[in-house]
Amino acid sequence: MSIASAGIGARKIYEIKDTLPCGFADLRDDSVQGGHKFLQKLEGAWQSGGNRFNKSGECLLAVDDGGVFAAIGGINIDPYLNNPDMGRIRHLYVHSGFRRRGLASAILTALEKHAVLHFTQLTLRTHSPEAGLFYEALGFHAVRDNAYVTHRKGLVDQST
Repeated sequence: MSIASAGIGARKIYEIKDTLPCGFADLRDDSVQGGHKFLQKLEGAWQSGGNRFNKSGECLLAVDDGGVFAAIGGINIDPYLNNPDMGRIRHLYVHSGFRRRGLASAILTALEKHAVLHFTQLTLRTHSPEAGLFYEALGFHAVRDNAYVTHRKGLVDQST
């Protein structure tokens, strides 16, 4: 399964390479209305070149659901742990009008399939108890006493 063309019914998961997708502003605005600013941070870092998800093992994925840019999520080398074997889930967001349809699980699964080829563990930080439960349901373990990591998951490469 290619990240660039992984289809899920009428949905398509693809890798963002050169420009943020048409419809990014709508997704960003939806996130801001929901009290989240991390897509604004993503946009600023993308435009400045500060983070283009283009280092070894990194990627930024989008979900197109019936022609609408509905979700986004990425993996960076974890910038807080100083370990190139640690990937970090970044900016995972599903538009409020597309929630409870499996998009977050689908994009996270695609990110993990990519990550297992490059990293031994994935980390993330969330301030949302609901998001924490989502990640825990998908095999992440809560981390205590770390200002930069709230959840971690070990990866096992099953391709060999």
